[in-house]
Amino acid sequence: MQRLRDVMLDAPDEFDPARLPARFEEARRVIRAALADTDAAGIPDTTLAAVLMGEAVPRLVGTYGPDHAARILAMFAGCLGASVPSSHQ
Repeated sequence: MQRLRDVMLDAPDEFDPARLPARFEEARRVIRAALADTDAAGIPDTTLAAVLMGEAVPRLVGTYGPDHAARILAMFAGCLGASVPSSHQ
């Protein structure tokens, strides 16, 4: 799984600027700076993932409502499941 994680993190940012919410680039810079701090502090990815989900899910629900937030998470799960290598490395 580490290999899949690294591939996903190294993927180029290919976003259509017309479809991004206001201040997307600014928010991404802030989040990426915080993520760099967690790497430097040695915070494990499992802890980081739990914190990020704990912060993201309430915002998804607040922004889109519970039904649409569930659809978004299901869509992400489907995309991730389709990308998992058969060897599960």
